[in-house]
Amino acid sequence: MNAKTLFGIILVIIGVLWTLSNFQLINSQWFLPAIGLVFLASYFYKGGTKQKGTIGFLIAGCIIIMVGLFTLINDIFHLGLLEGSLFFFFVGMAFLPVYFIHTRHLTDQDSGHQRWPLYTCLVIIGFGIFVLLTETAHTPLMRIIFPLLWPSFLIILGLYIILFKRSKK
Repeated sequence: MNAKTLFGIILVIIGVLWTLSNFQLINSQWFLPAIGLVFLASYFYKGGTKQKGTIGFLIAGCIIIMVGLFTLINDIFHLGLLEGSLFFFFVGMAFLPVYFIHTRHLTDQDSGHQRWPLYTCLVIIGFGIFVLLTETAHTPLMRIIFPLLWPSFLIILGLYIILFKRSKK
């Protein structure tokens, strides 16, 4: 099966799911996870870890599934102030399967090329923590801590980078 045929099948499946969702024949909360599963199936069908060009299917599938799960949880529990930070947590967590399923098996590249999904996961989750702190900054305790927290973090990070760079030389 060539790439055009696979892409056409993916579009047909997405169209069918969308139509079923529009007519309330399937619950709209399962629409995104179902699309993500189509992308995951495409990843494995096209060769998975044996083919480097398939990682796009895996990334798209994981992100779409996690956004769908976030939407489902948000609809059930009404997350309120936690909504923004948990969204980034779920998107960040989508990169863990990319590492465990695909990139950690790469033997022809250095460890930086293998671990990029972990770094991406940490950065996105870190941004989610920043969003959480920003959203809760209007609470009395955070009004005291917040003006000192981020500048202190930046100073410590800057000193670490300066000192770490010097120790390598």
